[in-house]
Amino acid sequence: MKLFEYIGWPLGRLALSFIFVYSGIIKIFTRSSTCQMIAAHGFHPALLFYVVAVLIELGAGLSVLLGYRAGWGAFILLVYLIIITPVFHNFWDFHGMMQIIQMINFYKNISIIGGLLLVASRGSGPVSMDQIL
Repeated sequence: MKLFEYIGWPLGRLALSFIFVYSGIIKIFTRSSTCQMIAAHGFHPALLFYVVAVLIELGAGLSVLLGYRAGWGAFILLVYLIIITPVFHNFWDFHGMMQIIQMINFYKNISIIGGLLLVASRGSGPVSMDQIL
């Protein structure tokens, strides 16, 4: 096995999953404000969508991070991002600096979707829980 593959897969999974695991943990500690934001974007009941978001971000994020059925974890995160990106980063509804910030976040999510597509199509790769189990 090439050294870059051996190191690249787990580091790539770490980089790709970090934002989801971190966001899921932050959501746990900011339940009230997160539920308010979810409700403000038209998702009701907000608490239900909050719980789903935390479970997806932590569960699928850890799946990708650890390389345990990472293809499925990446697919779940991919679908999640496709649903939430145009709702929460609707840059076309903003002006000025806020439009630029939302546009950057929108296209950042598109880039993350690209990484998730790679993991969803290729699986966990070497140095993963799937290889151990």
